[in-house]
Amino acid sequence: MKSCSLVLQLTASLAVWTLACVVCSADPMTDLWNRRDKWASHKMFVWETMTTVNWKLDAREEASLRSQGVAVPPSRRILEGWLTIARTPGLTYVEHAQVRTIPEQRGRFYYWFGTDYCVVTTNSASSNYPDAVWIFPAHGDGLYTGVPLSLPTPDEVTRWLHPSFVAGVAPDRVQTPLIWLLKGAKVSWSVAGRRDRFVILNLSSSTGAQGTSAELLVDTRRQFAPAYFRARTGSLDLEMRVLGWYEVEGWQVPSTLELQVTESFRTQSTRFVLRQVSDSPPLKVNLPTGVLVTDMREVPLESVALRGLYGVQGSIYRYTWNGVLPRREMLSVVGTRVEQAVRMVIPQQTTEQRNVVDFLRWFTPPAVFILIGALWYWRLRRRERA
Repeated sequence: MKSCSLVLQLTASLAVWTLACVVCSADPMTDLWNRRDKWASHKMFVWETMTTVNWKLDAREEASLRSQGVAVPPSRRILEGWLTIARTPGLTYVEHAQVRTIPEQRGRFYYWFGTDYCVVTTNSASSNYPDAVWIFPAHGDGLYTGVPLSLPTPDEVTRWLHPSFVAGVAPDRVQTPLIWLLKGAKVSWSVAGRRDRFVILNLSSSTGAQGTSAELLVDTRRQFAPAYFRARTGSLDLEMRVLGWYEVEGWQVPSTLELQVTESFRTQSTRFVLRQVSDSPPLKVNLPTGVLVTDMREVPLESVALRGLYGVQGSIYRYTWNGVLPRREMLSVVGTRVEQAVRMVIPQQTTEQRNVVDFLRWFTPPAVFILIGALWYWRLRRRERA
């Protein structure tokens, strides 16, 4: 009897141990993603960036710009700068500085990603935007949701970023930039197979991504870190690939990245080189006191994604920043409801002697970005109707 009881106990213990092993090792990929994300959520990543943009407007689009008195953008531009991403649990700060480029595109672009929002502002051409602080809704952590592709700023990098590559975010939590291409539909992935040492993930059928395809490759030799991402919809083709790796505190992180964006009217190539990984400082949303804020947190994200900033409607509020982000339920109390999310003020001549040439040279660059944003939105809507 004792021997039988001992056998039963050993069998039961073995069964429990086996079940525990199965549970613990059921999804090592997701486990490593989550552990890397937790580690990276306290880190600051500094990247050096170099971007080349080539415009290829057709004759009709060039004629449209000229008819508005706007100079056609240079066919080729090179931009150099820095991208800083400082993460803390609950708030992430992103700053992109374009410092070596044509004067009209120099500037710094600031982003704060909170638990359900994203704050965007810039010091580039700010005198044309008296309310150039926008707050957008987000699904969960704002870093995972990203920013609308139709932002009226000359930032050539941040809107296209996949945070898994530049900030250690778990890939299965990332929505951007696909969510903005899918009219606000939440993104989910499914394992499609293996290719050499890579696990292939495709957009899940539950995403409902008609006309859009996406592929994500994670490297089994690099703790399942993302190594390649591609998304295609209509005339847009977006790729991000890892060209080199670096080990930081036991974690494999990309050291060199390449971003390729191809659209019907432009191509873009950006190279990222990791220069620093360190602990993040304490963070808060830091805006100048008295600046005007356009707050769209009460607007459904799907509406922002579908209509873009130039056509979005709903509960949009404008108020003066006093150092504290108001709660969503207080927006109607502290703010004034407005119809437009984006408005631009044309500068006035300060003296009668200022000639038209000087005026157009000052006014044209911001107008280019407004019109190009509208062009992007028009093409997107045209693809929807097709």
